[in-house]
Amino acid sequence: MRGQGGRTPDRFSYGSDLKWGTVIGGLIGWYAGIALFIPIVLAVAIGFITWRISAGSRKRLVAAFSVQAGQLVWGIIGLMMLGFNQPQLGMLVDIGLWSVGLIWLMAKPGKAPLLCLAVYHVLSLVVVVFNLTHVPLASALSKGLVANAFLRAEALIFMFAVYRQMRKGERDKQGYAIEE
Repeated sequence: MRGQGGRTPDRFSYGSDLKWGTVIGGLIGWYAGIALFIPIVLAVAIGFITWRISAGSRKRLVAAFSVQAGQLVWGIIGLMMLGFNQPQLGMLVDIGLWSVGLIWLMAKPGKAPLLCLAVYHVLSLVVVVFNLTHVPLASALSKGLVANAFLRAEALIFMFAVYRQMRKGERDKQGYAIEE
């Protein structure tokens, strides 16, 4: 049985969405450069390790976790390069809250940690976009802020996908119910 637009009710074609995602991601990557490349490399490495050590339903969290963890590790490296002084106190609080959220997500997967992290990222995106409007275009700072916004949006997309699976009560490939 076919639904609207020639799609079957149980499946969705990612063809055009994937093409647009590739174009948009490529343009952001071209603009942001190394500010986006390094956290993505870290996310892929963390994702590979997390996939290997995760079992059952936790494998569904790997993409959402690794994108955030890659960006978090990059933030920690940046903080260490800047030094721990007063102006970076906000960044230290940011890293602390984010770390607690990610630990909670992997220790006890469920809707609550996903929603808390999602609210955190939405609030952070508001701050990032506000800051982006006050820096010169094509500066190193604007490229870093664009990369930050892109990675936070990507994390929100991955977390939304996991949340939808939890709401539907889906099971993973091994037959484990997604934990609530």
